[in-house]
Amino acid sequence: MKISRRNFLKAGAASGSLMALTTAGCGVKLEKADPTDEVSSSQEKVEPMKGELIPGSCRMCGGDCGIVGRVVDGRLVKIEGNPKHFNTPGGALCVRGNSGTKFVYDPDRVLHPLKRVGERGEGKFEKISWDEATSMIVEKMEQYKSTPEKVAWSGVIKSGDAHHHVMNKLYGTPSMIGRGRSICDGSKRTAAQLTFGWEQHHMGYDFQNSKYIVLWGRSITNGPHYAATPKRLVEAKEKGAKVVVIDPRYTPDAAVYADEWLPVKPGTDTALALAMANVIISEGLYDKDFVDNWTIGFDKLVKHVEQYTPQWAEGVTGIPVEAITKIATDMATTKPAFIDIQKGVIFHTNGLQAIRSIYFLLGLTGNIDVEGGLVFSQGAKKGAISNPPAPPKRPGLWDSEKYPIVKGGMLHQFYKKINEDKVKVWFLNENNPIMSIPEPDRLKQAMQSEKIELIISLDTYISETGMYADLILPDATCYERYQLLGSRANYPTITVRTPLVQPVGESRYVDDVMIEIGKKLGYGQYLPVNSAKEAFDLRLKNSSVPEIAQLSIDKIVKEHTGFWENPKKLNYKKYAIKLQEAELAGTSVEDGIVKDSKGNAIGVMVGETAYKGFNTPSKKFEFYCQKLEDKGYDGIPTWKDPEGYTIDNATEYPLRLISYHHIQTSQTRCNTFNNPYLMELRPENYLEISTQTAAKLGIKNGDMVEVSSAVGKASLKAYVTEGIHPDTVAMQHGFGHWSPYTKVALKRGANSNHVSRLQFDPVGGVVASNETLVKVRRVG
Repeated sequence: MKISRRNFLKAGAASGSLMALTTAGCGVKLEKADPTDEVSSSQEKVEPMKGELIPGSCRMCGGDCGIVGRVVDGRLVKIEGNPKHFNTPGGALCVRGNSGTKFVYDPDRVLHPLKRVGERGEGKFEKISWDEATSMIVEKMEQYKSTPEKVAWSGVIKSGDAHHHVMNKLYGTPSMIGRGRSICDGSKRTAAQLTFGWEQHHMGYDFQNSKYIVLWGRSITNGPHYAATPKRLVEAKEKGAKVVVIDPRYTPDAAVYADEWLPVKPGTDTALALAMANVIISEGLYDKDFVDNWTIGFDKLVKHVEQYTPQWAEGVTGIPVEAITKIATDMATTKPAFIDIQKGVIFHTNGLQAIRSIYFLLGLTGNIDVEGGLVFSQGAKKGAISNPPAPPKRPGLWDSEKYPIVKGGMLHQFYKKINEDKVKVWFLNENNPIMSIPEPDRLKQAMQSEKIELIISLDTYISETGMYADLILPDATCYERYQLLGSRANYPTITVRTPLVQPVGESRYVDDVMIEIGKKLGYGQYLPVNSAKEAFDLRLKNSSVPEIAQLSIDKIVKEHTGFWENPKKLNYKKYAIKLQEAELAGTSVEDGIVKDSKGNAIGVMVGETAYKGFNTPSKKFEFYCQKLEDKGYDGIPTWKDPEGYTIDNATEYPLRLISYHHIQTSQTRCNTFNNPYLMELRPENYLEISTQTAAKLGIKNGDMVEVSSAVGKASLKAYVTEGIHPDTVAMQHGFGHWSPYTKVALKRGANSNHVSRLQFDPVGGVVASNETLVKVRRVG
């Protein structure tokens, strides 16, 4: 069987190059391939619908959607959504998921372990054996057993999985920095933890039950994650829900779903949220029961937002008074309501406080952990591989005194740690920071330093960062390995990722590699497994939840079609669960907080009843955060013009540059950037610029332009549009690749990080790449 590229492209481009809606709940229909199609070899010419169907899980983005692979003679020929999976009901699968066969069989994949033979960055490697590669790693790690923090890991981190178990629990390094923390949503997670105590990558999506949905700096159709989410948004619309988009760009969501689009000026989200809070409070539209019983700091918030009137906010945000008042009023009086926040808000120096101020709107209106509101997901609790003695505490790679709130380190500060001689060995897994971090020359120079002794890239390609590695280890794709995953359901779920096909070449899943390394390091006593599959089965067996402990990978695949769930555990308002008598035994109450015999807060008194409350120090939703205040930050978000816009002369650099991701096309992540299907859908990126601004600069659609900042510049074609704030220009992130080993992506478009300034949110730790002033000129 073949996938026809013609049909694939037709499905992806049906709604236009910049407004494509390929994730709207429908899988791509595949027809028998045209004989001239070069997607696959001639021996794949079989009748439609033949072959073995195997359940698995996609990872063409971080959504981990359930899939079913069709395998013919040991070759993956088609991928569909698993109709039983929460993320893909009815078989919905986005364009990326449909393109996965081109990832598995990409001729540019690394298929054997490689060792550097030239200078770092020169890109010269020779083939070696796996045993030689792992022995080199073990020899170097042995040298730093007494200072394990000098052995660092960045990229994909799944707490409890074998790579984490070996590196953190056994070897003892605290220097494990998740890619998603510092260049994705670390500030959002930390803001949630500080405000209501549940730290999650994404809150449980309950769109289909919402009546008022705000997409704030978040594009459902344009951005990656969860094939079924657009479908649920459509379901909500069909039931009468209103959708509002707040974004400087006229995203596909604004074009298709939105009843209103508010083109907010970049970096002014805090001002808009505080003005909306002003309206809700001053008009008495807040949820009195929730505010009175379940929040702390409301009195401070009331006084604080008096200064942030809609009239004031209009001058800051560019949103008219009437629009600010209307959206605040509509949201407060239409329940349930939900606000989805993502990188458009996060990637600023004030990102964490902006997100807190937006969460306040949900708290004021009582839309916290309710049906159709912001829901706290419940994961399926897995056990540990083993329980070794805790290793001695060692200092991490981040400055906990200077950045006391930041969790998980700052990937974009790695170059400093190398130059300070604090990193001697660096593992990178699905991680290409030279492409994903602003001002990449700083990192390149650090990686060329002799201070770092061994750089290991565990990846599917020789990426730009891989060019500087000493070892390239070929990672298995998501279609060639075992894993246990969750979903975006609001109840416990387990998705099994299974090998749909055998790994190509000598590729090996990183957890299998780390188990071997752990045993060579002498940790066999605490690694009673020989493979990732055995490790995952052991984690299921060791779960404290009986119904999970009786599961295994094979059982989930055979009896549950690759996806186990427990919808009976769905419940809302988990903070309002009453404490039982057994839980109250030996407790005391101090200032309304229920404490156990050791003084730990376990609940909160509301009236005469003890409840579990929120996972915050006060056990309540915190408008005022004492922890932030104690660490020298604002306890309640205060409007300040973001720092990045005050560094340079706004007369010389009058425009604000933002970057965005796109579901159809490439990103820096290893899974998608070299995919020919996705590249044909959009072969390059553009500088989006408003019609009004372009006219002033003499720029026409399709002209070559140079966008430059005080730190860098890039050249690309202009896309002139009414759908962007006139003070803003935008670039899709993920283009401008230069590694000669990725031929499809090579020299297409420009990298926004060559223009963006390297700065970050000092509270949340996330890179602030959307906060750079630029100028634009026509060059051709």
